[in-house]
Amino acid sequence: MSNYQRATVGAWLGLLIGALYGFVSSVINAVVLSDVALRVDGGQVVANVITSGVALAVAGFIIGWFDSSWRGILIGAAVLVAVQLVRSFISFGGGAVERLGISYVLLVFTLPLVVLFVGFTALLRWGINSHEHAMREEGRDRLTGLARVWLSAALLAVVTGYFAQMTTDEQDGVRRIDTLVSNALTAERVPAPLQPIGDFRNRASENYTLEVSTTASTDFDSAGATTTQFTTVRVFFDTGLVIQCITGSTMGQPVCSEP
Repeated sequence: MSNYQRATVGAWLGLLIGALYGFVSSVINAVVLSDVALRVDGGQVVANVITSGVALAVAGFIIGWFDSSWRGILIGAAVLVAVQLVRSFISFGGGAVERLGISYVLLVFTLPLVVLFVGFTALLRWGINSHEHAMREEGRDRLTGLARVWLSAALLAVVTGYFAQMTTDEQDGVRRIDTLVSNALTAERVPAPLQPIGDFRNRASENYTLEVSTTASTDFDSAGATTTQFTTVRVFFDTGLVIQCITGSTMGQPVCSEP
């Protein structure tokens, strides 16, 4: 295969892995937390499929372009790490001090991130090389080899997407808010965290969905930087009421308000 042909195979493999990963990672929480009415934004799912697919297609093209497997693996991993760090920094809100804190945290996690992406790009290059080897075969051997490569790529995407689910603390936080809301609808007295919501009992209903995001707070002391994560759960009622509750392992009880 020429460099371009090999790079094209890498791009298609990357597109398959990225698109499948984008889909599975977008819906896995709704599957795992099937007892909770998690909100799945169809537009966001499509956006994740497209962005993940395109990003890994580009990475696959770069990885496959070089004759040297290791050169492609390392350069591809460097590109993925750079993209991930920039995305994480941009998506993080807050002021200058908070951004300084997240920069410190991102730098600390750069080395593990490099190891992770080197492993991923090595698998992708293995798929490219295996595809090239299969194309040298004929008949059934070729079909078997190609099927093994592409099914392995699909399996890698699904497994990786599965592990993109929320952490145990985040899942506990979601269930905590879901229980808080459902109990409040039938309790004689509105629970304390929901009392700031004016006329909650009359404005809420039994039909609602939850949307989850995670934020981080960074504190500086003589020992360095300490980052604490909080889970923010938005509750959308079919009456139009929207409330936002923040919970975390270090909090005694959730803090709820109308956004």
